[in-house]
Amino acid sequence: MMWRRCRLAGLCVLLATLGLGCNSPLQVITYFFGPEPSLPPGLKALADPDNKEVKVAILAYAPGLDCQPDLMKADRDIVARFAKHLRGGCEHYKEKVTVVNSAKVEEFKNNNPDWREMKLDEIGDRLGVDYLVYLEFKKLELYDPNSNHQMFRGRAEIDVTLQDVKNSDNDQEKMPFSCIYPRDITGAIPADSSSLSAFATEFYEDLSVRLSWLFIKHPTQDGYTRGEDVQIR
Repeated sequence: MMWRRCRLAGLCVLLATLGLGCNSPLQVITYFFGPEPSLPPGLKALADPDNKEVKVAILAYAPGLDCQPDLMKADRDIVARFAKHLRGGCEHYKEKVTVVNSAKVEEFKNNNPDWREMKLDEIGDRLGVDYLVYLEFKKLELYDPNSNHQMFRGRAEIDVTLQDVKNSDNDQEKMPFSCIYPRDITGAIPADSSSLSAFATEFYEDLSVRLSWLFIKHPTQDGYTRGEDVQIR
């Protein structure tokens, strides 16, 4: 490890000498070896190819979740995390994508109780966005179904729709998305009530990152670390 630090320090000194500075190891690596390898979005990139500003809103429908104490407001938590990772990824790759605050979308739903009867392009137009990401939760579980609530194993099945609001043809891109957490061969995790919140946080965070990968590219190292096994039904 010492020799690696010395090499990195040497590179930083060289960059400083060249007047390039050294704010992070990633900058050093990028300078000498080029941009980090990345994987393309799984569904469609939100960024405009001409780098014009793009505005996006995320709308979720999760029937029945609020009737389950362990999953109450889980969809809103996932949407907020998904929006955070979407923003972070776009900022990282310098893409001009603005994600509407989830509180504004929830306000729209509360003020329009019949929103489920509206077309997605109409909702997107009312929200003033270029794209509307619609998440319809088909399944969300925190426990292994065969464990009688004795083991944690997160599972989600979500129908994802991307509505192009501004396109005259009102194009839609659709993808059934599912994932399991954790994914390693050891499977489920022993459950107890004190660790429920911590497990849910880990699961929702992993799920929201994977959802963001449908719309933004991401470093290949991230895919390797988390395992590129998002299931497309």
